[in-house]
Amino acid sequence: MQLMTILSKPIQVLIDLYNTNRALISSLLPQKEDNLRSRITKLLLTVSELFGDEYITKIMLPVFLIAVGDKADFTYIPNRIQSRIKGIRPKSSVAERLATMCVLPLLLAGVLGSPSKHENLTEYLRSLLVQNVVQENQPVRRNAEIVNAVRFLCTFEGHHNMVFNILWEMVVSSNMNMKVRAANLLKSIVAYIDL
Repeated sequence: MQLMTILSKPIQVLIDLYNTNRALISSLLPQKEDNLRSRITKLLLTVSELFGDEYITKIMLPVFLIAVGDKADFTYIPNRIQSRIKGIRPKSSVAERLATMCVLPLLLAGVLGSPSKHENLTEYLRSLLVQNVVQENQPVRRNAEIVNAVRFLCTFEGHHNMVFNILWEMVVSSNMNMKVRAANLLKSIVAYIDL
């Protein structure tokens, strides 16, 4: 329990940073500008190295999943800050778009992009790209922002094979919408992939 008290301080810093700088971050991140994202991603990867896999799984991942509007497991997060974390969930379509534009690339590259989370990244990315197209009654996130997040993920060479495997899954699918989405995704990431 004492460890959770120590670890809750960085969570609070992440929440405060996100809440106070949400609009500022979105204005600083034009589609072609990845410098800030890269620096934040390196910081997140360093934090995950220092604190280990359990910290990523039990603390960072739930915070970032909630911030992009997904469900998360709060089992290991202290009760006194759960409501504050739940408060960063996007509540409007504009907030959802900002979360997808600003937080999703950091979730993919900085939290799920750590070496110990490779399988989780593959699973999450597959659900974003493949399952949301197949399940038409599911709420579909903004496609352009998701493509941009995957494009940013492709700036890290270690993820190229995984992205190509998911793209191939989309290309060989019988679903025409998925094939179109795969073509659009490939067109946007081709400059960032070393073939």
